[in-house]
Amino acid sequence: MGVLPNEDRQQTNFTIGGAPYTATLGLSRKQNDIRVFLTHRT
Repeated sequence: MGVLPNEDRQQTNFTIGGAPYTATLGLSRKQNDIRVFLTHRT
């Protein structure tokens, strides 16, 4: 679906259930090393 980060786009933002999340590649930069964080609203 193109939501997860990859080498060309190392960070992506998306919404789940109305809550904003950010996904980034982990330190290994491999496609199976993805970190997902709840993004704080300002």
